[in-house]
Amino acid sequence: MGGPEDHGSARFTLYYLAFSVTLAHGIVTTLLSLYLNAMGYGGAQIGLFNAGFTVASALASWAAGRMSASRGYVTALLLSLAPPAALAPLFPLAMTPLVTITAVLVYGLSNGAFGTAAVGLLSEIPGRWGAAVSFGAFYTAVVLGRTVSGALAGAIIEGMGYEYLLLAGGLLMAAAAPSAILLRGKVGARGASRVEGRGDGLRSRGGISRPMTVLLVALFLHTMGFMSVSPFFSLYALEELRLSEGLIGTLMSIRSAGVMVSEIAAGYLTAAVGSAEVLAAHVLLSSVSWSAFTLASGFWSAAAILLFGGVVGALDMPARRTLISELSTPGEERARSMGLVDAVTGVASAVGYLLGGLIWDRFGPKSPFLVASLYNASAVPLLLLLRKRGRDRASPD
Repeated sequence: MGGPEDHGSARFTLYYLAFSVTLAHGIVTTLLSLYLNAMGYGGAQIGLFNAGFTVASALASWAAGRMSASRGYVTALLLSLAPPAALAPLFPLAMTPLVTITAVLVYGLSNGAFGTAAVGLLSEIPGRWGAAVSFGAFYTAVVLGRTVSGALAGAIIEGMGYEYLLLAGGLLMAAAAPSAILLRGKVGARGASRVEGRGDGLRSRGGISRPMTVLLVALFLHTMGFMSVSPFFSLYALEELRLSEGLIGTLMSIRSAGVMVSEIAAGYLTAAVGSAEVLAAHVLLSSVSWSAFTLASGFWSAAAILLFGGVVGALDMPARRTLISELSTPGEERARSMGLVDAVTGVASAVGYLLGGLIWDRFGPKSPFLVASLYNASAVPLLLLLRKRGRDRASPD
């Protein structure tokens, strides 16, 4: 296993992988609805494809947690990169149903496995300012990759055609593999090591501790809330605010910019204030921002609300990952905890998409934002129960 001098290099390698892998995923999935529409699929079928991606991602998160616990994080990372790269030669057939279905499922599996393994590894090699700041830097790279991917995917479609999205994504995944391989020499088999002490995440006989159960319930409610509203910001702007597609695209970019410029600051805030406190604030302010969006009267008011929502959104992942780390012991337990949380929130995402659509159709455009704000806010008291527990279990490194 590499020594302390390797840790800075390992962290920056993970930041690079976060950007490049998210860019590869985004090239294939950001404009997936347009891709499927060009193949002649309708709305229900497009929704089914997105649900399949989400479920595959959730299952892979659980599997990656278990694999990281038995074989190490780097093994799970490499396995998340190989299948998408292997699909690249099939790009001439990308517009055929079998290859399309395969690509959606493979990229879903890759998305879940990479996210779980990467943040689990990062939690065990925190920098000078602690894990929270490292998570902030990691998710800045993720948002940057996601932001670039949309523009790049559009350029590829216009210049070469939809099938070349599969080729570009696969080549990026293949290019990322050498960096992941080099991580083995820097961090060894972290994640697979067994430790004598046990944290509060998973008990020795495979049971889930009470604090982790509380966290899982809170994150299920919050994720279900966010996914109930996430698809409808753009649709609300189109149908209720009567904005053009160009202005709607700008609105979505403004929200992403709010997230991107705030992630590192969110990491410092988490380190200074506490992970449970910051996560609870994120959930509460998310409800405020979602309900406030229904008060927007035009582009500028919507932009201000979405910019605020982006800054609030940045508080989530640094605090969430830090709290999971505090409730689990480095090694096998933490690897399994990361996978379990991602699997549960993946299921919550699928439920949220369905619930939000049903509420929109039955009660009108404002209703998903208002209803989701209510059940999302119910997670705040649960998170506040974990304040002292998180500080008590915080890792000394």
